[in-house]
Amino acid sequence: MQANVIPQRTHRQVGPYDVEISETPGKPLLLLVRMAARGMGIWDGVWDRLAELFTVAQFDLPAPAMDKMDAPRDIFRNYARMCVEVAGQLGHEQFHLLGWTGGTHVAMHAMIAYPQHILSCVLLGPVGALPDNRSVEHGLSVQRLLLDKSLEDYTYSWLLSGVSWDYTLEHYDRIEQIVRDRLVADQGRLDKERVFKWMRALRYPSYTEGELDGITTPTLIAVQGFDRWPSLAMARRLNGLIPSSELAVIHGAGAMVLIEAPEKFMTVAGRFLRAAAAGRHVPQRVTGATGQQVLHAGRRTGVVEKQADTAVVFLHGWLMSPAMWDAAIARLNGKVRCVALWQPGHGPSSAPPADFSMDQWADWVRDNLQALGIRRAVLVGHSMGGLLAQVTARRFPEMVCGVVLAGAQDTLWSRARNEDFVARADAIAEAWGPELARAFGERLYGTALLDREPGLLGIWEAAVRRYDLAGLPPLAKAIAQRADLSTLPAPAGLPTLAVHGTADTAIALADGRAMAKRIPGARFVTVPGAGHCVPLEDPERFAGLLAGFLRQYKLPA
Repeated sequence: MQANVIPQRTHRQVGPYDVEISETPGKPLLLLVRMAARGMGIWDGVWDRLAELFTVAQFDLPAPAMDKMDAPRDIFRNYARMCVEVAGQLGHEQFHLLGWTGGTHVAMHAMIAYPQHILSCVLLGPVGALPDNRSVEHGLSVQRLLLDKSLEDYTYSWLLSGVSWDYTLEHYDRIEQIVRDRLVADQGRLDKERVFKWMRALRYPSYTEGELDGITTPTLIAVQGFDRWPSLAMARRLNGLIPSSELAVIHGAGAMVLIEAPEKFMTVAGRFLRAAAAGRHVPQRVTGATGQQVLHAGRRTGVVEKQADTAVVFLHGWLMSPAMWDAAIARLNGKVRCVALWQPGHGPSSAPPADFSMDQWADWVRDNLQALGIRRAVLVGHSMGGLLAQVTARRFPEMVCGVVLAGAQDTLWSRARNEDFVARADAIAEAWGPELARAFGERLYGTALLDREPGLLGIWEAAVRRYDLAGLPPLAKAIAQRADLSTLPAPAGLPTLAVHGTADTAIALADGRAMAKRIPGARFVTVPGAGHCVPLEDPERFAGLLAGFLRQYKLPA
């Protein structure tokens, strides 16, 4: 069978379960799990795309034993056992799981109780408890009122709250059809009272934090950006509790993303799913104060490795990534310890809280260095990272033995520019895409680099789409509300190198030069023709300047 031919959906009777399946010999099994009846067609938007990678199957979970709903753990664990049994009878002792909303509880219990059977897992819109669950409880009371009217009214509310207004206007017939399908599919299976008790069961953890910490299955937590329940806060918390997980935010999508915009789900989950189908998950490394944990092929190994307690620590700029330092790190390889941090809300790093400040940001740097066992560091920062390096050096002088600033400044912006910056961060969080990427890319990267590498903008836009972009507005506010460093004394005797492109349109060359003059003993170097991102535009030049700076001052020391 050709790779681009999708097998027909068929039905197989497995014990008491009618299993719908698109089966391709040799392809691993992906089991789709949600309490909502398959007759509603909720998986239709992604089924064929998933079937290009996997043998795809789903079956209706039987109605839970509501007389035992005071112990939902037993119900979810029983559902997990059913999934393992069905997969085994389909000929797949090991398989992949995609759990959606209530199905995420089932999937987590499968990873906890049957780790030897689960190869990878995607948790879409995971439901969990928050430290303060009062708002969730109030929402449950509102849903109770809707259910008291009828299951039909509740289902309309459930669907309409999970799609955009534009989709509602253009596809109301589709919504009506899903409601009709639900009333038919759930007849005799779920009534109003059972639905309410099921929703209540989802709102409280049926697992312990210790059980989540023991999960080693490669896991993608995909969460809809504008959905209130399940919420982004729930997903972030879960991501912090499962050591083998990564977080992907589906921006501009609500609870019904697989119905309204399945392509958005595939955009953020496609890389993970393709790797899972090919059996090539990249090992993840989680570092903590007690050492390192190497996660590979779904198994975790504790590692004790003696490393230097001094390092060169790289802090990338706004919407950038540690990849900008590749040439510099390659130049220093084997000479000094190099650590590149993902900034908050970028890549796999968690978003900061809403009231984030520059002081808290510097505390974040300190905490990460301490967790990595780094006692003293040279901080290398680009733009936003340069500002952070300066604040950290002032706040924790005992930890910083040198600073390198690329495309940085120390003065405040005007009120108008700060307001514009915060507004732009809000726009990125709400509507990131090719248009915004073009608008920001020319300023951040510079036209010369984009002309030289015409594919860079598209690669960057796709990478940033996976960031936790809801974390950008708090970062922007922290930057806008920062102290004016130009009025504060710079750390005395701190070796400092400032590098600036002569064609920088994001931070003026004059601002960078004036900053260097205010830092005692600082060296200021210009890179002719370079824009705002010297480490990417002229990587070898920047790497050489950094290496020379470290040799001159015998750093890090």
